[in-house]
Amino acid sequence: MASDITFEEYMALSRITFEWADSYDSKQFDRLAAILAPEVTLDYSEAFGQKPITMSKESFLKLSDNPNRLGGIVDCIHHIGGSKYDRTGPDTVTGYHQVRTEYKRYKTVEKKEVEATGQGLTLMHHYYKKVDGKWKLAGTKPGRRMNDFNFDEIFAEGNPKSKI
Repeated sequence: MASDITFEEYMALSRITFEWADSYDSKQFDRLAAILAPEVTLDYSEAFGQKPITMSKESFLKLSDNPNRLGGIVDCIHHIGGSKYDRTGPDTVTGYHQVRTEYKRYKTVEKKEVEATGQGLTLMHHYYKKVDGKWKLAGTKPGRRMNDFNFDEIFAEGNPKSKI
């Protein structure tokens, strides 16, 4: 059964959530690296029908900073609405965040011509884990509540059906 977290934990986890969103939006992947656990699980089963995968922090950063994704031709902005946190173990917490995300995918890195735009509403699950006494982001699971425009083409690499 889930239980409450302390105020100090709430503040630490809220900071991690902000850093997660703003590091993507600003393309400051060093900030993303600072909040990640050594292993990160991505669960896109609900959003894209893919099996969850666990990868090293370094592999996750490489995926995030990919020039064909958030590291280059895709710009984004994450708006975080309401959040709640449930303790799931002595050193683990699950966060639930209402997130609205806007994306633009450009044809080239010069960003002169937009190829696709998309907006999504999701209930984002974040999995937090204490590592060496500090809270870290250990996983994400976006839901898929509502998408607008040509959202499915945002992360396509030559194939509009391609995902993560």
